[in-house]
Amino acid sequence: MSNEPTLSPFRALYLTFAAAAAVVLACAVDKPQSPDRSRQTITSQENAVESAQSLSANTFFEFQVAKPASLRETPHLKYPASMRGSGVSGEVVAQYVVDQTGHVDVSSFKVLNSSGPEFTAVVKEVLPTLQFDAAVIRGKRVKQLVQQAFQFTAPPGA
Repeated sequence: MSNEPTLSPFRALYLTFAAAAAVVLACAVDKPQSPDRSRQTITSQENAVESAQSLSANTFFEFQVAKPASLRETPHLKYPASMRGSGVSGEVVAQYVVDQTGHVDVSSFKVLNSSGPEFTAVVKEVLPTLQFDAAVIRGKRVKQLVQQAFQFTAPPGA
């Protein structure tokens, strides 16, 4: 005859609580830090210093700056004369760099989407006249890549 051991309900409950306590304890313990951790901190500080020194040379995206470049006034876009009779509205989505002085670097101009070359020509003509408050990182003016949509509405009676 063989006697199979049985687990009493009290003992099963006790083992369940012990296992749960061990899991909670394991989750609460901090991960040990490697000895290289201090070297990583020094390296990241050195990188921060180097990046601060090269801020003026870099161009940043809007999400990377503390204060993004902002237009001082709304641009006045003239509806293209060659399109007046068409009654067509249009849009130009452009990308360009605003430098530390708040001026557009026209050589960086790129069309991402356009309703037509006539609308694009108007945007190219207006860009050099736009004035911005330059983007800022850590109190220093920096270059920022700007993406902007320019809307053209057909004049009434067109």
